[in-house]
Amino acid sequence: MALVWQNIRRIFWINFNKPQRKLGLILRGDGIQVAPRGKKAKQFQYAKQERNHRPFLAVARKHFSQTYLLKSNAHYRHILLPSQVSLFHTTRRLNIPPVLWTILKPLGKLWAMLWGRYIRRWWTALPLEKRTHYKGLFGGMKGIIFGVVFAMVAAAVINYVIHLERNPLTNRLRFISLSKDQISSIVEFEEQSYLTQYKDQMLTPNDPIYKGVVGVASNILAANKSESPMIQSAQWKVTVVDDLTVSNAFVLPNGHIFVFTGLINDIDNVDQLAIVMGHEIAHAIMGHSIEHVSRGQLLDVVMIFVLAAIWTFVPGDGIAVITQWFYNKLMKLMMELPYSRELEMEADKVGLLLAAKACYDVREAPSIVGVAGS
Repeated sequence: MALVWQNIRRIFWINFNKPQRKLGLILRGDGIQVAPRGKKAKQFQYAKQERNHRPFLAVARKHFSQTYLLKSNAHYRHILLPSQVSLFHTTRRLNIPPVLWTILKPLGKLWAMLWGRYIRRWWTALPLEKRTHYKGLFGGMKGIIFGVVFAMVAAAVINYVIHLERNPLTNRLRFISLSKDQISSIVEFEEQSYLTQYKDQMLTPNDPIYKGVVGVASNILAANKSESPMIQSAQWKVTVVDDLTVSNAFVLPNGHIFVFTGLINDIDNVDQLAIVMGHEIAHAIMGHSIEHVSRGQLLDVVMIFVLAAIWTFVPGDGIAVITQWFYNKLMKLMMELPYSRELEMEADKVGLLLAAKACYDVREAPSIVGVAGS
């Protein structure tokens, strides 16, 4: 951590009377220049070019083929670090196949709606004496009903608590319910779907842009290999998709990095690319996608009971539909959006630290607001 703050201090300790000494790529009127990063770093001069017409993409393919700006010590390497996904779990997870859960989720919600509607219609169709009889029957079983409900709630709370674990980088508590086998199945399916979708648009390893992206990723991973077990253990891979219409980058939980040329087209320099990649790598090493899926499964289970209650106690199908719509909007406003913003802010903070430790200029961060699909 001391090294992180040391690098941040180095970045902001600038002699503004000598802008040519600024760390990272400096956009100047006569072109783009890579300034020194450390005593042993080399200085490269990029060709003159116009900033107002795809500046970085215009020179990236030509100049990424040159030697990357790397420190000569052991912290930096051209190759990516090998590993596998490593997550700590407090208890044994139920190994439910992801495809099965995908099928059961909508069926469970549909069953809750139909069952609740059936109970409501059955109750309204009962004669008055029957209703009185059942009210007396249930009234005499209040203790049993309360005990069953209490046991179910207690079991749910205990299950939630024992599946809590702390984020290794921010120490934030989060709910993780997926097993390693489930995570592997989900990631493998997602990875293959992306590779199939973009198989005709992938840049080759000999392409200068591909080499440049790999160089940035290697710098970040090598400089931060002591910050996360996943950086040391994941099998990191890079795929660059040649699609100028998509300005995005993402990293799968297994360490597979996807970058689109549309993102390269929208940024001005390699520091901005490093900040975006640091943000996405932060998502991966903190397991945000796995956390999001686990939380989504938990909320889906809760929603099944809520839907059953809505369609049981709300009079009329039309009012039940409106109540369900209002509940969905409320959940999105009060639960989903704040949670997503929390994860993004967490990835922003950690991503900037990752980029700073790799000696990239994190002052470029405000310049990329709105880039990479954000």
